[in-house]
Amino acid sequence: MVLGLIGGDIRRSRPLVERYRTARQAVGHAPDTLKLGLTSHFYVGKTFQGARENLYPYYREYLRPKTPGGRGWLIGPTNSRPSQARSAHS
Repeated sequence: MVLGLIGGDIRRSRPLVERYRTARQAVGHAPDTLKLGLTSHFYVGKTFQGARENLYPYYREYLRPKTPGGRGWLIGPTNSRPSQARSAHS
């Protein structure tokens, strides 16, 4: 199984992994043969704040719904900078 982690806390994936593990064991697969992968976006900058400031506008645009009722979601307030979005949702 491969989980796609687009945002949020990785610990939220644990129930899915446990469910996968339980389902595999229920049909006779040994626990030590469990194969699990995780994909995520990753961006590196010289500083945390610098990376956040550089990436945020692009990542926000990438994730937002492009049509009314379309797929995607908003991250942070509409007209905010990353530091404002962080404090608004922390």
